[in-house]
Amino acid sequence: MLKWFTSIADGVRIAFDYFEFERECREDWEREARERYSCTELRSEIARRMAGATKEASRQFDDQILVSQRKKTELELVARDARERLRILERDYQGELDAAYASLNLLKEQLRTCREELSDAHDTLNAAKSDLDSWYRRAEGNWIGNGGKPLPKNSIFGQSIADRDRLKSRRESAAREIGRIKTRRSALEQDSRAAGTRIGELKQHREAMHALRSEGFDLRLVKGTLATATEQANVSEREFARLTAARHEYLAQAKRALGVVELEQQVWQRERDLRDRIAAFNGEPERQSRRARHRQMWMAAHGRK
Repeated sequence: MLKWFTSIADGVRIAFDYFEFERECREDWEREARERYSCTELRSEIARRMAGATKEASRQFDDQILVSQRKKTELELVARDARERLRILERDYQGELDAAYASLNLLKEQLRTCREELSDAHDTLNAAKSDLDSWYRRAEGNWIGNGGKPLPKNSIFGQSIADRDRLKSRRESAAREIGRIKTRRSALEQDSRAAGTRIGELKQHREAMHALRSEGFDLRLVKGTLATATEQANVSEREFARLTAARHEYLAQAKRALGVVELEQQVWQRERDLRDRIAAFNGEPERQSRRARHRQMWMAAHGRK
């Protein structure tokens, strides 16, 4: 019995101890793999062989590439400004303002009607409250009246509880209608403010159009500027692409001539081998081997057979 309990306890202790053991094994495994498949010397050799070619490529191409890139950026900014001026000059401000004012006037009319409906709804609510108050005044003293009987639920000629309930229902219905109309009024007021803001913005944009025209900008001039800047930007973009491709091809030829392609293939192969080696740590054969080795080490360290 004692032997069985000791075996179970050892198993638990071994399992807990294994986590730290595996972490140390993983660190050692990866360190050994990185040392075995190190690409440091290969990369240094590649850099040494390509130093002259890289310097020559920079001398031949980098300044031209930078100039074409800057020119393209500057022309794109010119084209962007021209598009913005064109957008301002082409708009039909009078037509837009007429439509905006028509929308605002319609909203004002709807808002006036809504306020009238709200006033009517308040009148309805007040009338319902007044009728209900009148019912209660008439009912005072009658709860135990009518020959000592309570007020009936329904009555053709006298007061009844049903009359009171109908008056309460009218009051509640009027209150709900007021809430609904107030919600619509708020929406109309918000839309009216937005329409007014829209009119203000249109007037500002129209002033910007007048300012552009006073500075000598018109549709013909701005369209011409946009077309020229766009075409020149495209030319600069094609030149940038041509120079970049030429630089790339120059370096590719240098790599082939200097044997760098083969060195790069060796780097690629070593990097792939390194990934495979690190992944192998989690393989089942290695995992079983580590567990067996750890158990043997633990048992020996704790005097177990």
